[in-house]
Amino acid sequence: MPPPRHTGATDFLAALADSPYAITYMPAHAAATDFPLTLEALQEWDAIILSDIGANTLLLHPDTAEEPPNRQPFNAPA
Repeated sequence: MPPPRHTGATDFLAALADSPYAITYMPAHAAATDFPLTLEALQEWDAIILSDIGANTLLLHPDTAEEPPNRQPFNAPA
C-alpha cells in the first residue's frame, strides 16, 4: 500500500519501486499493534528499516493489561 503523501516515506519507497525487493510499508502509528510480536513472525523479513519511531511504540503494546510477548528479547544474546 503506498503511504499517504504527508509521510517521509514517499521518496524512499519510490526509489525502491523498481528494485528486486518486495517492500512492506508500515507507518509508525500502525506498528504498535501490527509489528511482529514473536521472533518467528519477525523472521519473515530479510531486513527491517525503522525510521522516526519511538521505542515505546514497540515496547508498550496497547494491550498491556493482557501482557503480550516482550519484544526486547530479540536483542538478547542467544
